[in-house]
Amino acid sequence: KSQFGYHIIKAGNRAEAGYLSLEQARAEVESNLLASKKQQAFTGYLEKLKQEADIKDYRK
Repeated sequence: KSQFGYHIIKAGNRAEAGYLSLEQARAEVESNLLASKKQQAFTGYLEKLKQEADIKDYRK
């Protein structure tokens, strides 16, 4: 119950909580860090291209 009334929530499939081995956790963390660094590098590259581009707006 909230200030907006009652809410009904349907629970889907349940799965047992599991633990990752150290190697599995390490691989997952490394993968996430690599993806994050790639995204940051790509974003920086795009910003550099935008700053260096000679863009003219003819929509007037």
